[in-house]
Amino acid sequence: MASNYAPNQFFRQAKISLLRDYFTRRKMLEDMEWDNLKETETKPIYDAWQVLPEQTREEMEFEFRQVHDMATANGAWAIIEEGRFHVLDLTADLDSQDGYINKALWTLLAHPDVFDIAQKLNRADNLNGRHWRKRKDVPKMAPDVSGEVLKELADAISAYYREKQGRGRHCWAETYLRGGRYHYFFVYPQDYMNSKSLGICVVGNFDLAPPGLEVMRFLADIVRRKVAEYDIPVNAVLGHREVGAMAGYDWKKGQYKSCPGKYFRMDLLREMVGAQIINAI
Repeated sequence: MASNYAPNQFFRQAKISLLRDYFTRRKMLEDMEWDNLKETETKPIYDAWQVLPEQTREEMEFEFRQVHDMATANGAWAIIEEGRFHVLDLTADLDSQDGYINKALWTLLAHPDVFDIAQKLNRADNLNGRHWRKRKDVPKMAPDVSGEVLKELADAISAYYREKQGRGRHCWAETYLRGGRYHYFFVYPQDYMNSKSLGICVVGNFDLAPPGLEVMRFLADIVRRKVAEYDIPVNAVLGHREVGAMAGYDWKKGQYKSCPGKYFRMDLLREMVGAQIINAI
């Protein structure tokens, strides 16, 4: 199982050459003296990444978190399996990369389409057993995956959660055929996470200014106690804007929210929570 995600640790575990490729493709950190950096000498990279625009950094961190979650033996196997479906044998390429972080990051860079599907399937395959409801009475026939049926499925899921929990008004569905044999259906109720998570409200307009250090310390202490109480991994401590494929989307205004604010650094909060846990051990 992958350890808790922290961006500074992610940079230390990744190869300099792969990080260089990642940032070069995005035309970022162009002043970095890459040739003078030694492996694990990533503080200059981390420091330069920290001062990038908030939205840019969060978009990158979303990908870093995906890479981190795929940095396991199961993640590597999902990449190989999905590669075969695309008529690609990625076994030798992955074997040439030391460590699961580098295997996953290399795939993101070299075969982003393979990575995108593999990380979705890997997440589905590794759901906790309590999330599964097995059915043995489904007839053996090709499922209807038309747009009309997907909308019908999304509407049915939406209706179910509206009736049971008063949420799920906006919902959409997609499907994927795995290995030419297994049909996966992914359904996304927009506000479903509100019923499966703990919420903490910090009062203030953090689109105008960041919270003070004392506020962050106080919040980190609260979050640390809650993640310990409910056995929640630190990388699952998320801001509203980070939750789900439509993270922070305001359906009424038709735009994305910045919750808890564009100057509120969720990466810093996770680092502070992680540090407190380590100090408490």
